[in-house]
Amino acid sequence: MPAPAPRKLLLPVLLLLLLVEYSPSFKVPFQYDDRNLVTENQGLIHGVSWSDRLLTQSGNRPVFMLSFYLNYLAAGSDPLLYHVVNLLLHGGNVLLWYAILCRVGCLAGRPGWVLGMGWGVALWALHPGLVNSVTFLSSRATLLAAFFLLLSFRCWLGRHYLVAWLAFLPALASKETAWVYPAWLVLWTWYERRALSGPRAPGPRAIGPLAAV
Repeated sequence: MPAPAPRKLLLPVLLLLLLVEYSPSFKVPFQYDDRNLVTENQGLIHGVSWSDRLLTQSGNRPVFMLSFYLNYLAAGSDPLLYHVVNLLLHGGNVLLWYAILCRVGCLAGRPGWVLGMGWGVALWALHPGLVNSVTFLSSRATLLAAFFLLLSFRCWLGRHYLVAWLAFLPALASKETAWVYPAWLVLWTWYERRALSGPRAPGPRAIGPLAAV
C-alpha cells in the first residue's frame, strides 16, 4: 500500500527547511573554540603521528578530531565545508530519528503513529536549542555522538545487535557522555517487554557487551 502523500512529503520538506534555516551559517568564520581545534591546532596541521592529530586539543575524542582532520585535508582553513559537514550530520540524525520512530510504531502495532511522530521529529530538527550544536564547529562532537548512538539504537530495534555494539564505539570516541547509552537500553528493554508488541525484547546478555565497553 503506498504511503499517504503527507508522509511522502514530510522528509523532503523537512530537509529543505533545514537547509534554509542553517545555510546562513555557511558564511560564518571560525568562532571561539573552533580556532583552537582547527586553524590554531598545530597538532592537527603539522602533527607527525596520529596521536598528535587525533588526541591533542580533544582529550579522548579521536573520532571527533578525525572528522576535523579529514575536513582539513579537503578544505584547509575554509570554514564552508566544515559547516556543510555539521549540517549533513544534523540531517542524518533527523533521518535516523524518523527511522527509529517508524520502527517503534511497527513494534507497537500502530504504524499510523508515524506521521504524528514525524511532526515531532520536525519540531526537534528545527528547534532553536540545537542551533549551537549545528553552527558551532566545536560542537560537532555532540552531532557525531548522536549520529552513532541513533544508528546503534536503530540497529538494536532491528535486532542487529553486533552492528549496534560496533556503532556504539565511535559514539564513545566522539563524546564521552555516550557512556550512558547502555543504561538507556536497559530502560528501553524494560519498556519494550511491557508495553510494545512484536518480537520479544532482548535480554541482559545482549546489553552486557555494551556495558562492558
